[in-house]
Amino acid sequence: MQTRYFDDFVVGERIRTYSRTITEGEIAQFCNFVGYHVPLFIDEEFAKTTRYGGRIAPSSLIMSVSTGMTEKLFHNNMVALVDGVPQTLSLKAILEEYIKHRAEVIKRRTEYDLKKAEDREHILLGLKKALDHIDKIIKLIRAAKDVPTAHAALMKEFKFSTIQAQAILDMRLQKLAGLERKKIEDELKEVQALIKELQGILKSKAKMMAIVKKEMMDIA
Repeated sequence: MQTRYFDDFVVGERIRTYSRTITEGEIAQFCNFVGYHVPLFIDEEFAKTTRYGGRIAPSSLIMSVSTGMTEKLFHNNMVALVDGVPQTLSLKAILEEYIKHRAEVIKRRTEYDLKKAEDREHILLGLKKALDHIDKIIKLIRAAKDVPTAHAALMKEFKFSTIQAQAILDMRLQKLAGLERKKIEDELKEVQALIKELQGILKSKAKMMAIVKKEMMDIA
């Protein structure tokens, strides 16, 4: 490879120094990761905090790819927002921050899904309870002079919550009368199983990281 100069560093000399600390297998693995099937060398200045020793140059990522007759240089300014503050990061640090970001995204998504599932469970519990008094409930709704009166009567007479009473009133009487207990109970079981699963994810860092890994592999 032809020696090149970059910011007063002799890249060719750095390559010879650095390549003694990396096996050919490791170089091939990294080449495969970035999509090249040729030897790839990283300037020693870039290795500031890597497992191989040395240190990382925060302002530039210098990769020299040998293709026999040519040499290519790729420059990358690795700046990211960390807790809202822009920082220049090493390769390891930027990967760690990305994983933390993905974990936070999954946590918020899981919390949102859990809230929706719990809201649905609350309504289903109300409908299940309504099935035990369906005739009285239909009679009460028909006798009420308006919706607010029926709503208040359902809460007072059957101890429904505001949300449960509204869910009952949102249904047409014909549909309310035709409610099937088995369908309600089956959906309730499914929702409660989902709630348990989502709570388990939020309580377990291992489960959270397993989802992060799976989703990153799906993207790859």
